[in-house]
Amino acid sequence: SYVGLSSCIFVVSYFAKGFKNLMPLATGVIPFGLIMGTVSAEAGLNFIESMGLNLIVFAGASQLVAIELMNNGTPTLMVLLTCLTVNLRLLMYSTSLAPIMTELSALKKIGLAYIITDQAYAVSISEFDNIPQWRNKVFLYMGAGIGLFVVWQISVIIGLFFGDIAPKSLSLEFAVPLAFMSIVIPSLKSKTLIIVAASSSLFSILFHHLPLNLGLISSALCALIVGIVVDKPKDKKNG
Repeated sequence: SYVGLSSCIFVVSYFAKGFKNLMPLATGVIPFGLIMGTVSAEAGLNFIESMGLNLIVFAGASQLVAIELMNNGTPTLMVLLTCLTVNLRLLMYSTSLAPIMTELSALKKIGLAYIITDQAYAVSISEFDNIPQWRNKVFLYMGAGIGLFVVWQISVIIGLFFGDIAPKSLSLEFAVPLAFMSIVIPSLKSKTLIIVAASSSLFSILFHHLPLNLGLISSALCALIVGIVVDKPKDKKNG
């Protein structure tokens, strides 16, 4: 029917929009994935082991941490706890996305939770105010999430084979912070966001030496408090 066809067109268009919006961030994701594959190869992981880690965890920062800890002989429980700590930021992302997922089944929510990444979240949340229908928001998020998933997997696979021939002088590690900077900097469009970003940078330096990678979560929480304090006068004024 015409209505059904129109719905399909809208679904495809929003999915494609999410996929398209994610692509500029892929310039930072690709070298990050190459690093992940290279590090896995250097650690002696075979293809199945590397891709198993890549598919099950699907979180670049914690994957790099996990391999480093395993190379240092860290107990398995500590590796798991550290990776969990590094990924706690995804809890904040999922909480933010939860209101548009209320009508979905638990199984669908699990699938959508799997593709939560920094890039997919940033691309999606910046567009949500312009999209009235919750279903269209979901499809836009799916396009961004799946787009990142495809780019990441391909990049890691290339890195696995490239790792054996890549010269050390390339120092591909520089791409890791650049990948996250490419997400944050374009979103700094207000005084509050700039203050929060600056304070987060300062806190991350101060808390860098905390054990179990707690510096990441501590700096994020402190920056969140700063944001609440800075934005409070504006809330009162609007009230």
